Amino acid sequence: MKMISKALLTLGALVALAGASSAQISNGGFESGLAPWVGGGLGTIAGTGGIAGGFGQSGSNFYYLNDAPGTVVGVQQSFTITGGSTAYTISGIYTTVGIGIGNNSFVVQVLNSANTVLSQATFNPTSNNYVANWQPFSTTTSPLIAGTYKVLLIAQGNGFDDDYGVDNIAATAVAPEPGTLALLGMIALPGVALLRRKK
Repeated sequence: MKMISKALLTLGALVALAGASSAQISNGGFESGLAPWVGGGLGTIAGTGGIAGGFGQSGSNFYYLNDAPGTVVGVQQSFTITGGSTAYTISGIYTTVGIGIGNNSFVVQVLNSANTVLSQATFNPTSNNYVANWQPFSTTTSPLIAGTYKVLLIAQGNGFDDDYGVDNIAATAVAPEPGTLALLGMIALPGVALLRRKK
């Protein structure tokens, strides 16, 4: 009976940990200037742009990643995860704010404290427009344990001059799939039934 009780307690703790994880991106809308974002990052240089306002998403501020032809510029922020092992989705919106040609790219990376890239997604706007082509982006990591990580937003000219605006950056924990929760429930039910019979 003690072993069953311990197993049920462990199972309950795992479920609680899965739901208790949290991560926080600060100033994801750049309404308070740049900090705690830092220009540059792994393999990038700091952009020559900065905080722009008045023609962002709904007129809000956004960060202007201003590159030059062939350069790679970025802005990054560290964030801390507490709790159990959970996957996270890094999301936001982006637009092309400079007039360029060719297949330029906007890249989102999630790195660990050793600067190992854990997740990466590349996006390529198909038109240049100051407001109309704001588009959502997101990338989902594998499950991350408690610790410190970085999100890095990158603009790459690929030989042309294409600049990007980024806004509304957030980190959201991915909830366990219903099938996973159902499986945990199925595992727990026989133990609960056995405990009731023992009483």
